[in-house]
Amino acid sequence: AHVIATHLNRYQIDCIDAVLLTHPDQDHVGGLQQLLDKHCIHTIYTSGDQRFKIEERNLHRTLTAGDHIDLDTSVVLRVLSPTPNLINHTNSNEGSLVLLIEYGRIQFLFMGDAEQEAEHQLVTNFPEVLSSEVIKVGHHGSQTSSSRSFVQHATSKDIQYAVISTGPQTRYGLPDEHIVERWLATGAIVHNTATSGALWLYSDGRSIKQRHW
Repeated sequence: AHVIATHLNRYQIDCIDAVLLTHPDQDHVGGLQQLLDKHCIHTIYTSGDQRFKIEERNLHRTLTAGDHIDLDTSVVLRVLSPTPNLINHTNSNEGSLVLLIEYGRIQFLFMGDAEQEAEHQLVTNFPEVLSSEVIKVGHHGSQTSSSRSFVQHATSKDIQYAVISTGPQTRYGLPDEHIVERWLATGAIVHNTATSGALWLYSDGRSIKQRHW
């Protein structure tokens, strides 16, 4: 939340149209209250997992595979997962929201912490739409995600960024070196926030550029 708040303050952004919480693990929801304390939020979206504790019920909306979020006429945000059988999964990671943002010819795929069961369903249900120019790699580059079949389907023929979000001193040894190699083998530019810091990509719907801080 500190990183997000710093960015919002830098650009004098007081209100947020939508906050999407992928699943109820603390490292994905722990900063919500800080954002609520300092910024107005129009809508908070979750998967509907019963383990979410959202006190602001008037702001809360749930999403499931097949839903769309209309934020802008030129941007399509599609929900690819979870399917109903993955909501409230005993492994909360498998119930993560998986989001596909389409802007012109460019696609951004955000995997949350989805693992191989969710990936298998994505390959089965949406094989034709997974190929994306930017992918937020699932579960911080853990070996429980980025299965070979999923990586094959998600790989774009154009320039592709595979972004791994993790801290510099993670006790879990993430990202897994074999997963990093798997994405590198596709020709993707692998960006690990632990070693390279925050990444800012922007697009005009035809290409992607990296903006430096």
